[in-house]
Amino acid sequence: MAFTLLPDQFAQIKRFIELERIERLAGACRATHAPSKSELPLICMARFGHEPSEKGCLRHAANVKALTGCCGDYDGPRNGAAPISFQAVEAILREAQLEAVISETPSSTPEAPRWRVWCPASGEYQDALRDTLALWVARLNGLFDGQLAPESFRLSQSFFVGSISSKPTPNVAVIKGTRIDLRTGLDADAIYANGKSEPANYGDDLSPVAVGALALASRCRKPALRRRPSRISAGSSSLSTKSSRMSCRAVIDFDLFGFEIHCLDIFEPQPDID
Repeated sequence: MAFTLLPDQFAQIKRFIELERIERLAGACRATHAPSKSELPLICMARFGHEPSEKGCLRHAANVKALTGCCGDYDGPRNGAAPISFQAVEAILREAQLEAVISETPSSTPEAPRWRVWCPASGEYQDALRDTLALWVARLNGLFDGQLAPESFRLSQSFFVGSISSKPTPNVAVIKGTRIDLRTGLDADAIYANGKSEPANYGDDLSPVAVGALALASRCRKPALRRRPSRISAGSSSLSTKSSRMSCRAVIDFDLFGFEIHCLDIFEPQPDID
C-alpha cells in the first residue's frame, strides 16, 4: 500500500510511503502519539506533486497526482442513526472481505465511537481522480448505511493518525481481503455524499462527477503499483526545507523526517496484528 505522510496540517513538507504489508500501517497507528491532536501527523491516500498553494501548502486538490486508496471517516451517527462501534465496523468489513486498516480516533469513547477505515487500492490511479475517489468512498459508505463523514469524499482530505499521549492506545485492526478498487460488487449498494446511489456535486473541492460513475471501475484497467528504486531507511531524509517548519513533537512510527522526532524503523519485522 502507499500514501502520503504529512508532519502537520500546514503540509509544507511531505513524504510518499510505500509499504509491502498493511500491518505496517496498523502498527504505526498504534505507535504514533503526540501531546495533542494538532501535533499528530496526517495521512492522505494519494500522491501529491510539488506545487504549493498560495499559503505554501502542498495538500490541495490541484496538487493530487494519483490516488492510492481512500479513507472513510466516521465522526458519529448522522440523521438519527445509532452509533457504530469499533467492533461492529470490524465485523462488517470482515464479512465484506474488504482489505482495510481500522483505527479509532483520539476522541473516540465507548459511548461515542469515532474511527477511520484506511482502504488501499491495488495500484495508483492517475485519471478521473475525483470520480474514482467518489466511487471508492461510496462503496465503503454503503457498507455503513451512509454514515461516513462528507469529508471522506474530498480529494485532498488528510486525516490525523495516532493517539494522544495522555489517552489509552486506540483500538486498531487489520482486515484481509480484496482491495477497494477491485470491489465492483459493492457498486449496487454504494452511497455517495448526497445520500444517493448516484453522485452529485460535492462543493468547491470536488467537481461535478458523471452520473455514470458507478460503471467507472469496469472501464479502469488495474494499474501496477509504482515502485521506487529503494525504500526509506532509518535516518534517511531527502527533504530540503527551513528548519523553522521542521518542528514536530509527535512520536512517529515512520522514520521519515529525522528532526526532533524519536522514530521507530517501520521497515523492520513487526508482529502481525489480527
